[in-house]
Amino acid sequence: VGASPCVAEAHGPVAPIASSYLAKVSQVPTGLDANVVDGDQRMWLRVRPGQSVVVLDYRGAPYLRFSHAGVDVNRNSEMFYLNQTPVAATPPSNLSATTRPGWQRVSGGHDYGWHDGRLHALATVALAPGTEYLGRWSIPLRIDGRLSAISGELSHAENPSIVWFWPILVLLVCTLAAWRVRRPELDLRVARLL
Repeated sequence: VGASPCVAEAHGPVAPIASSYLAKVSQVPTGLDANVVDGDQRMWLRVRPGQSVVVLDYRGAPYLRFSHAGVDVNRNSEMFYLNQTPVAATPPSNLSATTRPGWQRVSGGHDYGWHDGRLHALATVALAPGTEYLGRWSIPLRIDGRLSAISGELSHAENPSIVWFWPILVLLVCTLAAWRVRRPELDLRVARLL
């Protein structure tokens, strides 16, 4: 079983990608609960049942609607097409912020998660060596008709060093060397140590 491990499916049917970027939520409007999932890939939002919240897409069109009945997605939003798995063809060119919404229920609950490119848009910027803080991101909302936003920041971490691997390698080589000597007292000490 250990020789042939299962394939990891961290992000569904698309190939998972490890990221050195981390998006953090720093400001959430009152009554909402928001978290970033998968480092810098997805936003999760929970809304109180009596509150009406609309998440706006990249062009300012309604994308998600949270209401007392649940969560609806606007099929006439550019983000609807970009968030299909696999990504649908290019969104229709006639979509804009003023296109009439075509709502479809996606959940009867009051929380929902979606991929949002605004979280990691700053990851495309060239980094100076040693840079950690990349900047701020914002996701616009309409809460009970008033404009608001969830905002946060994106940071970068260098890839971890492989220095931690050397003690494991040394221990493995020493164990193999001790086993090769074939002295019973040495074999007993190695067995107890392991």
